[in-house]
Amino acid sequence: MKFDVSLHKDFLLVAMLPLLFIAVRLYDISLFDGLQVQYIETFQAVWLLFCSVFTLVYMRPSLLSRPQLLFWVWAALWWFLLFGRSISWGRDYFPDEPRWIFRLLSILWISPVFIMLFFRDLRDEIKSKLSGVAFPITYFSLALVCFLISDTIEHKRVMAIFFLNDPAYQDLVEELYEVPFMFALLLTALYFMKIDRQRSAEPCITHGGGLPIPPNTSAKNAG
Repeated sequence: MKFDVSLHKDFLLVAMLPLLFIAVRLYDISLFDGLQVQYIETFQAVWLLFCSVFTLVYMRPSLLSRPQLLFWVWAALWWFLLFGRSISWGRDYFPDEPRWIFRLLSILWISPVFIMLFFRDLRDEIKSKLSGVAFPITYFSLALVCFLISDTIEHKRVMAIFFLNDPAYQDLVEELYEVPFMFALLLTALYFMKIDRQRSAEPCITHGGGLPIPPNTSAKNAG
């Protein structure tokens, strides 16, 4: 596996968010007083749903090969799964409904992601991306760090004292660190999306039989 360690502007912008939250912790700035957890959770849900739709629209499915199409539908389903998890499978909006309904909804939300792995074309495409494309380690590392910080705060681990100075803000700060996690996760996906979109847009030369020939193939071979 190859790695891309480039530091792009969008990475730096997203990385400023957790640094801002840490600065608030160190200098005890009253930045969080006017915020409410519900507003942040609603933003997260809308963002995840947007990412699911954006993935399909941006990738222009009609121009993709079958393996690419399966991969990006699978990616969109992952975003949709995260959206479902963020709203507790609907329990946040319908808290009085029976629990079995939400268990059933969770199964319906989760199962497509794993069922699609039975497609060999999808598995081959995943392997191809992991082995043939430089992995954006900077974006992914940022997402991973923000997720681990959020998890540390949620479960009150030992390291939580470095990110939280007032237990009253635990839920709020936990949700705040999930925001750059979601941004960085989209940047990680967008890295691969741009590569596949560019490949799908490359013109192909066809010979008499109608089979496509890559653009870098010489005219002599095309003949």
